[in-house]
Amino acid sequence: MLSRLTLNRDFQQVYQRGILVQNYYFNLYSYENGLGENRLGIIASKKIGTAVKRNRAKRLLREAYRLLEKNCRKGFDLVISAKSTLVGKKLPEILEAVKNNLRKNQIYFNN
Repeated sequence: MLSRLTLNRDFQQVYQRGILVQNYYFNLYSYENGLGENRLGIIASKKIGTAVKRNRAKRLLREAYRLLEKNCRKGFDLVISAKSTLVGKKLPEILEAVKNNLRKNQIYFNN
């Protein structure tokens, strides 16, 4: 089951102490949490568009991470901040972008 970041202090800790990797669709922040499991937080601001577009963006990012999670190192808090360029994209494109960012952060370890 996917664990989520929910507390503001956890988000702030990831922003302040974590590593940032950016791409065209989103920013990925990662921070070692020492818990033995990964926790995911997704942010989609109103700059993305209507609630429908924001929710679609969050669903795409959550599903992409879910598909990659089994090949990720454990013990990280991850925050993904969606950009407006993500609107209208399909899952395979987002999946590849998430995989590349996780690989850059040395969290994803499989092809």
